[in-house]
Amino acid sequence: GLRGLNPPRPDTVSWLRDVIAFRRNTTPEDLAASVAEGIEESLQSGTTLIGDISGDGGSWRLLIASPIRAVVFREMLGLTKERAERSWQQAQTWLGESTATDRCRPGLSPHAPYSTRTSLIRAAGTAGVPVAIHLAEFSSERELLEERRGPFVEFLQELGVWDPLGLAQCPEHVLRLLAAEVPTLYVHGNYLAPTAAIPQQATVVYCPRTHEAFGHSPHPVTDLLRRGIRVALGT
Repeated sequence: GLRGLNPPRPDTVSWLRDVIAFRRNTTPEDLAASVAEGIEESLQSGTTLIGDISGDGGSWRLLIASPIRAVVFREMLGLTKERAERSWQQAQTWLGESTATDRCRPGLSPHAPYSTRTSLIRAAGTAGVPVAIHLAEFSSERELLEERRGPFVEFLQELGVWDPLGLAQCPEHVLRLLAAEVPTLYVHGNYLAPTAAIPQQATVVYCPRTHEAFGHSPHPVTDLLRRGIRVALGT
């Protein structure tokens, strides 16, 4: 639904502001139409297995009715303790309403370490479902986690959700928050440390178009494959 309307740019925070504004002004009908279009495009391209990160889990009813095999990752946001607890309760309710089939199953997606409390990330790994999390996507994310400074601080303060006590210590800390046996997608991984210990059950999702559009440093995909780490493609 946002195709062509918010091109990536060096000012990551400005781009995120526009993404949030778009999401807040998107009707459920618009969202459903975008999901349906995405399903049709996937089938036309020969893509038949999808991991979909869904803001409120709303894509579930459309994907479960389609011929595509899918995991729908219900997104969770909440850096402050109060927001994290509310997000967890909403996710638990959604999981209770989303019964897996032979083609479609539910998962959880604590959004990213700059927007999700460590306790919420850890809790996601206890739900008995696959997990997806955006990790090490921006260099400024590492700056935030390791030094508690950078453009993300003002951005989170502006949104009224700043709570440094809820942040992970670094991207690699997030790898340790989720149990090694939990099937997990680590989306992007652009700025993971070369020695990062990625669990055997985990997959790094490399998003080549996004990576190129933002002008990131070269992605470690070749090294990941050499190390025997699973890599999937993201849009």
